[in-house]
Amino acid sequence: MTDIVLDPALWESVEAGAEAFIQEWLVAEGDHVHAGQTLANANLVHSLVPVPAAHGGVLEEILVPAGDKFAQGTALARLIAV
Repeated sequence: MTDIVLDPALWESVEAGAEAFIQEWLVAEGDHVHAGQTLANANLVHSLVPVPAAHGGVLEEILVPAGDKFAQGTALARLIAV
């Protein structure tokens, strides 16, 4: 099982304590996904950034629903390799 997080490099140019939010999920729990597939779009300091799958598998659980805010390092979803 892998926790999906927003790429840490994206936070480097952002002010400390900044939050992002999930604009929309493009896949649903139980969907099969492939490596690099965009799972969701997140808004980070007024920029839309993709949230890609780290590897192929099944999206087991969405932990941060669309519209909810999250901080750096927050697990957004869980992906199971198959």
